[in-house]
Amino acid sequence: MSTADDLKNVQAMLVFNRILDERRLQGLVSSGCANQAADELDYTLDKDTELLSHYVSEGIDAQTQKYISDRDHNLLNAVRTFKSKYGDSWVEKACQPK
Repeated sequence: MSTADDLKNVQAMLVFNRILDERRLQGLVSSGCANQAADELDYTLDKDTELLSHYVSEGIDAQTQKYISDRDHNLLNAVRTFKSKYGDSWVEKACQPK
């Protein structure tokens, strides 16, 4: 199998996981648990930003930097000093429909 095939397969798994996450959030919102969905989105945004910060600190190529900068001009500078507000753990709150 080629590197391109490996990459395609990893990307397929990642997008599948995103679909599952999005279905879960959609289910929370439709069940009246918008606050829990918002908390989970805040947590995942924090963790994704932390991961991007790690990649940036290790060094990403110019094409990737341009891709990010073209879509969010300030993000690369922000992730250089990013610190997660959640640390290494997060406790999911029980759904409390309104």
